Amino acid sequence: MHKKFLVTGILTPLFFWVIVFSGGVINVHYNHLHNTISELGMKGAPAEKFMLIALLLLTVLSLVFSLLFFKCCKYFKISVVPALLSFCMPLSILWAAIFPMGNYLHDKQGPLPLLLLVGMISAFFFWPKKEFYKERLWSVIVTLALLLIFLRFVKPFGNEYEGLVQRFYYLGWTIWCISIGILFSKRLKEKK
Repeated sequence: MHKKFLVTGILTPLFFWVIVFSGGVINVHYNHLHNTISELGMKGAPAEKFMLIALLLLTVLSLVFSLLFFKCCKYFKISVVPALLSFCMPLSILWAAIFPMGNYLHDKQGPLPLLLLVGMISAFFFWPKKEFYKERLWSVIVTLALLLIFLRFVKPFGNEYEGLVQRFYYLGWTIWCISIGILFSKRLKEKK
């Protein structure tokens, strides 16, 4: 299981960034600093079909990561709350695939991104302090990166650099997946 968790922990966020940059190339005048990621798959956008297929594949990868994360937490007998809340990401990605920008339901996914943030910081509070020190430290680092999304309420970020601000959120998620994938797979390998 340690190899699968390591691979999905690294591959899932990397695949996300490949999708984003590829979609930006397909949507010729797309600007990563100014435009949101949802604009890549927007109804009528050149990358609409590409984004649909890519997001569905990403949903599957993200779902596998969350399932393995949940299994690892059960195996180590630690709180499963961070793993359970990690399922918010595949749900959020699936939602964006099914209801692209331009669909009236696109913005109605509710608190899924916020719940993912709660899941990440909950690792700091719920996992054993000494034994899971590194994982808890990374949960704080990731939370700080994710909190940068609140720059959208500060000028000029919210108006002019919405794309950049949104990417802070995904940068935090990327660091979370990779750090948890590496640290947990190491633990699994040592237990064998």
